[in-house]
Amino acid sequence: MKTLKTRTLTWHHLHQPASADLKWLERHFGLHGLVLDELTHPTTRPRVDNFGDYLYLVLHFPIFDQPERKTHPREIDFVLTKRELITVTHETIGPLEDFFKKCSTDKSCKELFTSKTPAHLLFHVLKELYAFALRELDHIQENINRIEDEIFANREREMVEELSIVRRDIIDFRRAIKPQLMTLESLAEQSQNLFGSGLKPFFAGLIGEFTKVWDLLE
Repeated sequence: MKTLKTRTLTWHHLHQPASADLKWLERHFGLHGLVLDELTHPTTRPRVDNFGDYLYLVLHFPIFDQPERKTHPREIDFVLTKRELITVTHETIGPLEDFFKKCSTDKSCKELFTSKTPAHLLFHVLKELYAFALRELDHIQENINRIEDEIFANREREMVEELSIVRRDIIDFRRAIKPQLMTLESLAEQSQNLFGSGLKPFFAGLIGEFTKVWDLLE
């Protein structure tokens, strides 16, 4: 477990949590047994649950595997309290790891992203992940443009496999992203019980970040 602590909040990041980590979470946060069980293995669908003094959020993000040339949905579990944010992953998610490291080592980043509440931090974490998704879509667009150029150069037959790979990539990306919208809308509503209506624009803003990705994907 890696921990980033500031004057106003604490961010705990766990990758493949061991039983000792789960016991610590149960003791420190009083997490419900259902949540602790969910943290032990990947799940298939995104969701948000309100447990009174904390929110439990599950989202999946498309991550492209270069050696396989395939996009996989990678899960991130979030536990959000008034003072702390917990993120849990089962596979390594580069943009999340990079953002945690940046916030831990870059003073300007720490002041910008971790100087308010865990809800603000969650907004910036998810915004960073959606920005990464946009960059991946830019890469897909570059592949489409390259294939188009090759087809007009009379290399249609050679491009059949490339077309199949890009088509699969778009389908996998869509499958990972599409279910998030209802979860984000629910998050915007559920968050008011914990943080009040003042932060609703931030959570509603996440829907805007999602929409940027979805529109480009379409």
